[in-house]
This record gives sequence, structure tokens and C-alpha cells, in this order.
Amino acid sequence: MSTAPSRPDDSEALGDALNTTRKIRFGLEVIWSEIDCLPDETPATGDVRNALRTISDWLEQAEENGLREALLTRNYAVIKPVSLASPPSPASLADITAAMLVLQRHAVLITDG
Repeated sequence: MSTAPSRPDDSEALGDALNTTRKIRFGLEVIWSEIDCLPDETPATGDVRNALRTISDWLEQAEENGLREALLTRNYAVIKPVSLASPPSPASLADITAAMLVLQRHAVLITDG
């Protein structure tokens, strides 16, 4: 008989870690993707964009904390998604892609397909 404390499976832990931010994140992503598509070409102001970046940063921190508590204690590394609020430069994105390909080639990164 194991004396280890029972833990939820990984998918349950991941869901629990992100459920509180998921709906807000989806809403924010819709706003970012449609912000420049308003009628009459009404542009978003710098204040609006800064507020959305602040919300995105806040969500990112909450998600990182939840993932750290739920999964990283189990020897997982989590690669966070690229932020729509402040995406990396093309050169940085190329570096990120190259690094992920190296990890995948060495069977350290597991992907869907």
C-alpha cells in the first residue's frame, strides 16, 4: 500500500490550474484579434491597448502561478503561449522555434503529433 498522498491526474490538475482564467483569456484574445475591426474605422487608443496589456500580464501571472503549483512540482516544464498583447519579435520567435525543435528532436518535448 502506497503512503504517497493521492493527487489528481495531470489533465485534472491542468484544468484546475487554468479554469479560473480560461474564460477571461478567451475574451481577451477575441478583443485583441478584433480591436482594429470596429465600425467606422474607430481606432483603439493607447490607453485601451495598455489596459489590455495590463490585463494580459495579470492573467499570465495567475496562469503561471496555477501551473507552477499544479504541475511543476511533478517534474514538468510548461511552455507558455505567445502573448497576443506583446508578441516576440520575428528574430525572437525564430529562436524560440529553433529551441523547441531541438527539445523535440531529443524527445524532451512531447507534442500532439
